Amino acid sequence: STAYRLLPDERFVYYGDSARAPYGSRTPEEISAFTVECVCRLAEHDMKALVIACNTATSVAIERIRAWLQIPVISMEPAIKPAFEQRKDGRVAVMATPATLSQPRFLRLRGRIDPNNEALLLPCSGLVELIEKGDFKSQEIFAYLEDLFAPHKDQKLDSVVLGCTHFVLIAEAVRSVCERLYPGISIFDGNEGTVRHLAHVLDQRGMLNSKPYGGDRVVFFSSGDADRLRELFDGLIYNGERLQGAK
Repeated sequence: STAYRLLPDERFVYYGDSARAPYGSRTPEEISAFTVECVCRLAEHDMKALVIACNTATSVAIERIRAWLQIPVISMEPAIKPAFEQRKDGRVAVMATPATLSQPRFLRLRGRIDPNNEALLLPCSGLVELIEKGDFKSQEIFAYLEDLFAPHKDQKLDSVVLGCTHFVLIAEAVRSVCERLYPGISIFDGNEGTVRHLAHVLDQRGMLNSKPYGGDRVVFFSSGDADRLRELFDGLIYNGERLQGAK
């Protein structure tokens, strides 16, 4: 939705590997192979740039994809830099999949931003599956978040980083739970920064569309149940346009 808003003249093709999700509990070898397969599907659509909209897939496969493709490949990473830049006197909590938190790419990022290992890392096994059910304010999600943060209620947290693109969909639930435990807490995600970087790269290369795209601006494909994925998207309506989908 951020890309749709900030790049109003562009067309977007989304491929969701829902049949094999979540990636966060997969081995690096599986994640890398699956990511390459997904990119092969997207390459059928004459893409001019690729955003790997998954922190886990980025952390495992971004170098391999960049070495293979001749187009801009935009990566994602947990937004710990802006969280630390705006930090006051509390800790920064990072919600992410176990795979993201264990990968060298994230560990290098943390080493640069958080050399004293002050961030509170929160591996979120099973949360992606709950989100993909489509009810972003379900009792299951609230119970999960309560269990995730309750053991740390005596600590002072300044901010929470949503280190998985799925988690942005439950930002309101995260804020609701955390505000009770840590009043005034801030929530960070990497979506807007990623899209602004994409726009900058396209502009530098003269690749931005000069006029609005004439067809459906967003289409999606799924490796699994396209109807179930469509249900997740049904609530995302932009400027009166509903996302179009196909299996």
